[in-house]
Amino acid sequence: MQLHTRLLVHLICYAEHQFGDRVVGKSYRKRGEGERMENWIVEIDVIILIYLDLINLYVDDQGLGLFNRANLNFPYFQKMLRILRPWTACLDSLDRKQKSIIVTLSSHAERRVGSIYVNRNEFHLGEIHCQRAITYARQHEGEEEEKTDILYSAFRTCYDLRMAQRKHNDALVCAEEAYNIVAIFYNPVHPKVQLAANALIECLTFKGDLDTAETFAQMTLDSLKDPKNGLDQQSEEVALGYYNLANVIHDQRVDFVKAEKLIRESLRIRTRLYDNDDLFIGNSSGLLAQILQSQGKLGSETKKLLELALLIDTKNYGPDGRETAVSYANLGTLYRNLSEEPRDTDEKKKKHLSIAQSNFKEAVRINTKIFGPTHELSIEFTSILSTITRKLSLS
Repeated sequence: MQLHTRLLVHLICYAEHQFGDRVVGKSYRKRGEGERMENWIVEIDVIILIYLDLINLYVDDQGLGLFNRANLNFPYFQKMLRILRPWTACLDSLDRKQKSIIVTLSSHAERRVGSIYVNRNEFHLGEIHCQRAITYARQHEGEEEEKTDILYSAFRTCYDLRMAQRKHNDALVCAEEAYNIVAIFYNPVHPKVQLAANALIECLTFKGDLDTAETFAQMTLDSLKDPKNGLDQQSEEVALGYYNLANVIHDQRVDFVKAEKLIRESLRIRTRLYDNDDLFIGNSSGLLAQILQSQGKLGSETKKLLELALLIDTKNYGPDGRETAVSYANLGTLYRNLSEEPRDTDEKKKKHLSIAQSNFKEAVRINTKIFGPTHELSIEFTSILSTITRKLSLS
């Protein structure tokens, strides 16, 4: 893996410096000895393909985590965009196949750069690239399936941006658009339809429309489990179906037993599919821990699940990630609840309060850094931290 990466990096350096510069107003470039080479061959068939090979190497390296992988890939996506911009400026002069290639590559690179900016909490820059990704996707004139996938991916990234900004009404518009795009083309249990359904359910849940979210989540899971659809019941699509329904039912605050049963099934499937530090494991572990807490189950299982979720989020989103802040708050909530156990000694309660304080300090620090002190979550976390600090001062 490392040798392959070094070879590709070396090959990129060679390609970038050995093919010469563009000749102004011409479709070719000249090397030092006067040899002409077509710009399309050099830039699209050679250099960009090497960039994509290197990017895919980092994507396939599961040991990197989302945060580090994005940082390694970011400069290559930027270089891709610099190469592609002259081509996007002359789309009308390209043939249909060339135009499809350029808008596909451009939408992909813009989307990925936008996503990285969103994960870095630089939303204004993420907005620019997400909108460009949609614009290029709409200009695709190739195969219908390819256009469907490109458009879906662009709207899904825009959805992620809106959710990160906590603009749930705008996020719902993007989620509905993404779902309609794939639902028209694919069958109901296709992975992309399930991912699109997940976004819709997530958004409806955040908006508080829990009845609609539950109906949709139950319908989706029933479709996944229907033998007529022939879906592998140990697949990620089924695990996601269990997760979505568990999440909605938990937020309804009615049937925690059913929610626990559903999320345990999701975690069981995902444990068979992924490594222990995978984001899917973290998502199911974190939700199971929350459901256990809601039932007053504050023991070692809940603690281990929350610690695992925090570890996974820190690895994948970085120490200042939005999801990392939420994981700190979830772990802090556990210790805050433990500090109120009537059977524990005062010393033990104080210890639990101190750990809760430490976790909420991190949650406040991260969220304030991202959104500022007047953001709803910053205010909520700060209020909880103040309560904990006041209790500690009185103990």
